[in-house]
Amino acid sequence: PGTLDILDATPATLRAMLEHVPQVCIDTAGAEGWSPRDVVVHLASRQRPALIGRLTMIVEQDHPLLPDIPDDAIPGGYSLRDQSFPAIMAEFAAVRTEAMTLVRSLSGDQLARTARHETAGEVSAADIVHHIAYHDLVHIAQINALLRDPIDRARGAMRIFT
Repeated sequence: PGTLDILDATPATLRAMLEHVPQVCIDTAGAEGWSPRDVVVHLASRQRPALIGRLTMIVEQDHPLLPDIPDDAIPGGYSLRDQSFPAIMAEFAAVRTEAMTLVRSLSGDQLARTARHETAGEVSAADIVHHIAYHDLVHIAQINALLRDPIDRARGAMRIFT
């Protein structure tokens, strides 16, 4: 329950979190090396191969082999990263809308179709959809932490409170 709602809401959630944040906050990487910009580029860049591509393969082929789609160690390798942040957000929203059109068009039988992921093993189309929603939530939390941590360090003695 809620999976499609999460997928639908992620672009607007990220826009609400980031649209009034200073650019320096969007471009500053945290300890793990990713900035909020990197995270949104990562999400936008993975929609076609990880969601649309995999679902299309599962629906159109009998039990296909789904390739793993590893990330580079530094997410700045994506060409989208050099665009303005509003353009990156617009691209993510557009490709997510495209993905959701596909997801909503799938029947129960199509969502039950399976494939073999080269790393995860046996997966269904529904597993892919649920994974992407989970993946969104992980990265929303990551952006939250990236925005929260510098403010937390500036709270002085008030850090005793959550």
